[in-house]
Formats: sequence, C-alpha cells, structure tokens
Amino acid sequence: IVTFFSNVEAIAEMFTYFRTYAREHCGWTPGPEDTAVSRHVFVAPTDEQARAQAEPYLQQLYGRRAQLWERDEIRQMAEARVTERSFSYSTHGRHSMPIGARAEDPRPRADHHAIFGSPDTVIRRIKEDQEAMGSGLLVTGLPFGPMPPDVAMQSLELFGKEVLPNLR
Repeated sequence: IVTFFSNVEAIAEMFTYFRTYAREHCGWTPGPEDTAVSRHVFVAPTDEQARAQAEPYLQQLYGRRAQLWERDEIRQMAEARVTERSFSYSTHGRHSMPIGARAEDPRPRADHHAIFGSPDTVIRRIKEDQEAMGSGLLVTGLPFGPMPPDVAMQSLELFGKEVLPNLR
C-alpha cells in the first residue's frame, strides 16, 4: 500500500489498520516492505538554503492543488470515490484534500507532506517518519512544481551522494 496526502500520525494509523485487516481477514501480516509513503524531497547544503530554494515551488505546487480542489467537479469526483468505510478506522476523521492547505498559503501542507533540509535533516526526517509510520519504502518526488532542471539536479545529486548511503 502506498500513500501520500496524510501526516505521519494519520499514515501510522492507516498502516496499522491495513496490517490488522490483512492479518485478521486475509491470513497474512504485511511488513514494512509492504508499505510505502511518497514525499516531495529537496536537499540543499543547509536547512535554510533548502527552505529558501524549495518553498516557492512547494507553494506553487500545493497552491495549484488547493485551487483545483475548489472546482466543484473535482470535489464531487473525490467525494464519490469515498465510502463510509473508507475512513471508519481513523481517529483523525476524514479530511478532504488538501489538508491544511489554502490557495493563498499552502505552506502548512508542504510542512507535513514534504521533506526538505540539509542532508542530515533529510536523513533524520526520513528515519523518524519511517519509524513512526512503520513504513519501509519511500517514494520520492523530485522535481516538483515548476522547479527548473538545474535546481532539481543539485538536490538530486545531494540526495544520491549524501542521503541514500545513510538509508537502508
């Protein structure tokens, strides 16, 4: 199972439900390798540089998503695909996407759904999030928004050279 648009606590709860349901109703217990989380990831030499470089693209990306969500046909389509059971396990309740985002200021959503910082910060966040969620796989989103290729490549190089060797 792969998920994206939720915070760490909600994802941990979803994965716990998934594992319990699979064990009790399907006869198997999914391990960490059976759960994945997708996050936008951006790495720069320092946390400050990462935030300054990534934030404009995150704002545009999440701002666009929030604007899409304001369209009736998009909202109706999303509502139609959700059943009463879809979120019955959740103590966080059901939230229409985007959680915490408004077209005029999508930064709260980016803070929950993106990992950005220095290599040390990104490594720490990935490990903390995976531990808290019980997830073994990370699907990274880079580039994101209207990020130019040269900016994306700088981040991707740091991710490959400094972050990946420190993850299993």
